[in-house]
Amino acid sequence: MLVNTTAGRAVRLAALFLALGAPAAVRAQFSGASIDFVPPGGVQEGASVSLRATFNSGVPPAYAYVFIRPIGQLAYLPLVLRINGNGLFGELPAAMLRAPGIEYYLSVTDIDNQTVTLPAVAPDASPLRLPVSPPLGAFALTPVYPDEG
Repeated sequence: MLVNTTAGRAVRLAALFLALGAPAAVRAQFSGASIDFVPPGGVQEGASVSLRATFNSGVPPAYAYVFIRPIGQLAYLPLVLRINGNGLFGELPAAMLRAPGIEYYLSVTDIDNQTVTLPAVAPDASPLRLPVSPPLGAFALTPVYPDEG
């Protein structure tokens, strides 16, 4: 049954686009999607790092990841980010944070199955970097007493 309303025509048009393999009209909204994120500063080995980002789009996020690897390695490890509304939250595990640092990027896929990454272009080849310092060396204090006499 066809409904003769503007909404009905939009639904039929979207169904036609999908049937023909053309991108749906809602994807035009996606061109303005972005991820707001303030990268953490350098850290020391053994410390965990919390991540917080915001997904800006007219379409809600479905799932999100941070892909992480030690500097100099080829493969990334995907870590799931928690989603709360448009907020993305996660933690880089302390076990992964070793000197000289890590490379990482964020990836968010919305409910229309469109993906946005940060960095936006070639994130796996040009990732963000987090410098990691080696732990401070252990030291001991030795009391020094003035000479008696």
